This record gives sequence, C-alpha cells and structure tokens, in this order.
Amino acid sequence: MRSLLFPITLILLLASCNEHRQLRNDISSEIKIPDEPTYILPQDAMVFTPKSDTIQQPWLKDHLFGKFFQDRAEFFVIQNSNSEIFGTPVETIILYYLDERHCQSRFIVTENMADKLIARYGTFTLTPLDDHNRELAENESVLVEENGNKKLNRSFTHVELSWKLNDKVVSFRLNQQHKTEPFVYTEHVPDYPKLYRSVEMASL
Repeated sequence: MRSLLFPITLILLLASCNEHRQLRNDISSEIKIPDEPTYILPQDAMVFTPKSDTIQQPWLKDHLFGKFFQDRAEFFVIQNSNSEIFGTPVETIILYYLDERHCQSRFIVTENMADKLIARYGTFTLTPLDDHNRELAENESVLVEENGNKKLNRSFTHVELSWKLNDKVVSFRLNQQHKTEPFVYTEHVPDYPKLYRSVEMASL
C-alpha cells in the first residue's frame, strides 16, 4: 500500500505544479506593456516657426540636441525633415528654446529662395559677408528685373537678406561656397538676441 501511495502523491504534486504554472502563464499573458507612442513630424515647416504661444511638442523629444546655460537653453535638430517652407524643400531644422519659449528656427533649405522672400516680404536690408560681395554692393544694382519681377542680382554669392516685421525678424543667408549650408532661412522673435545674451550671462 505504501508503495502505491508515493507514486500517487507524486502525480498529484506534479499536477498541482502544472496547474500553478499554467495559472501564472495566464496571468502574465494578460499584462500588456503599453507601446511607446510614435509621432509623425508635420510636413508643413511653418509649424516649426516661433510663435509666442508655442510650447514643446511631443514629437520634439526624440530630436533634442542638448541643453545649455544651466538647462535654460534647449536646441532641437530635425534632420531629413521632408518638409517644405514656401514651396522650398527643407533638409534640416534647428529649433532654439530659451526658458521653454520657442525663440528661433533655422531652416537649411535645398534651393536659393531669395526671390521668393523678396516677393513675399518686400523691401529688405542686404549685408555683404565678404570683400568681394561688399564691392559688388557698392558698384552694382542689388536687384535686377526679370519678366517684370524684381530679383536678387545673381552676382551676389555670399550675402544676408533680412526683414524686420512686426512679430518677428526674418533673414536668408546665401553662401554658395558653403558645401553643407549654402541656403539658410531663419526666423526669430524680435527680442531673441537680448534673451540669448541674458541667458548666457546668467550662466557665467
């Protein structure tokens, strides 16, 4: 009788273990870890221009380049953005936040958009960025007329055009000798230089 009791007890124990293991497996299979949300970047680059009421968007977190000046300045870099601004493809977007406020955006674009900006914003200030272009500005017309439209003189190769608007400052830097950033469009809030200096000095 004792010889039969041991196998029966062993079978019952094994069955109990299997049932307990099955129960644990059932419980663990019901627990689901939520997936990380996937964010699709906006295709309209105007979404990335600074506005007084903007805050950091969820889709920016994966593009943080770094924090500086005791974490009061944050920079985000979006490469291969596949977006456009004023119909011009954008390769890279750099966003500047100061004290969590979106203050400046730089767009590295693929084409010379000077003529589009002149047509859009009108009268501008031209700053030559080397001696050759400074001499051109002194001796040649800045604008030429083509098909009834005013366009930037193609002789200029390294200049910055800027517009001071009511709510922002806009600039376009042309540098045909620069291999990676020949065309850069920038928008910033009017007080950006002052804000940047304030944050920089406070961190010293």
